[in-house]
Amino acid sequence: MRLIPKQFENIKKEVEHLELKSADNKEYLDARHSMSRDDGFGFAVYDEVSDRDVYGRIRKLRELKNLLENAIIIENPNSDIIELGSEFKLEGRNYIYTLVETTSGLNLGSDVKYVTLNSPFGRAVLGKEAGDSIEYTVKGRNKKITKKISEIIKKDSYGFEQNEGPVLKK
Repeated sequence: MRLIPKQFENIKKEVEHLELKSADNKEYLDARHSMSRDDGFGFAVYDEVSDRDVYGRIRKLRELKNLLENAIIIENPNSDIIELGSEFKLEGRNYIYTLVETTSGLNLGSDVKYVTLNSPFGRAVLGKEAGDSIEYTVKGRNKKITKKISEIIKKDSYGFEQNEGPVLKK
């Protein structure tokens, strides 16, 4: 899975958080099994909802660890075309869009809008340049949307947008 650095760091933090809870999860499960009660037919009865929550966290921890182990970190490409990891703007919009493979580990309520590669919008912008028009259809609507790419944000090797950052005085 290809991830932008922000995703990788957020997923790493989530794994650390879930690992802290894993000791509690083990103690909980051990306690649950020792506290089970007989249902009268010789079967042990547990609190299934709580058990599902714990097993769900354990499963999520495994999935996130696997994602991190197999992740390929992609930086914002310094390119004139939109590719995975590119940040760009659309004409008439104040948002910065970032093209990503998945939204796992991203804060979706932020000022940056994440566009997945497999979405109609993502497929439409892939390979486009500033000034190009894109057209796509939103799933569930029979309406074509046409937009123009106003800017592709390039960053230097220090992570500053071009024409941004410290000014060096001679």
